[in-house]
Amino acid sequence: MAPIIQYTVFPASNDFTKDQSRFKDALEALTSAEGHTSSFYGLQEEEEVWESVEHQKKFRESAQGKFSQLFNSLKEAVAGELVQHQFTSIKGTPLPGFESANTEFVIITPKDGVSLDQVKEMAFKAYDVWNGNGHPSAVNEGDGMFLVTFGWDSTAHHVETVKNEPYHSFIGEFAAIAKFDISHANLKKQK
Repeated sequence: MAPIIQYTVFPASNDFTKDQSRFKDALEALTSAEGHTSSFYGLQEEEEVWESVEHQKKFRESAQGKFSQLFNSLKEAVAGELVQHQFTSIKGTPLPGFESANTEFVIITPKDGVSLDQVKEMAFKAYDVWNGNGHPSAVNEGDGMFLVTFGWDSTAHHVETVKNEPYHSFIGEFAAIAKFDISHANLKKQK
């Protein structure tokens, strides 16, 4: 069974940016669920990593109250639309990137006329290039898109690094066939 990532993005309310500890109890509801391996959160994202879709479904079905409590609590943190995606890990593991000082999230979708397989092939090449140069990465797939994660020392480190080879040429080649939605976060691991 491949691990899955529940990826949630929302504009944070002032309450959430000022005091994230208010939501700690709701986030902790996940930590004791069977099959749940870890949760990471930052000002823009929260990621859940599960051993399988089956474990996540079992938790949702058996803990409706806790799950509802989690999302009711998070509603206070959301200042706009809550967007969720579910991805299955298909190459690498996202945990080293999530545990890095700074995590880059890239949602990748094919441009018109480009197949998902072409984009997947380039995502695998991105994994090889970044991971091979000391930046932990992982490729995850779901709903006609990919989530590729990379670990960095900082956002500035990422920006400076990708100006150089082998990254610069590769990014141009990849951008010819795919659209990128890029964000960064300094994640904290829910314990």
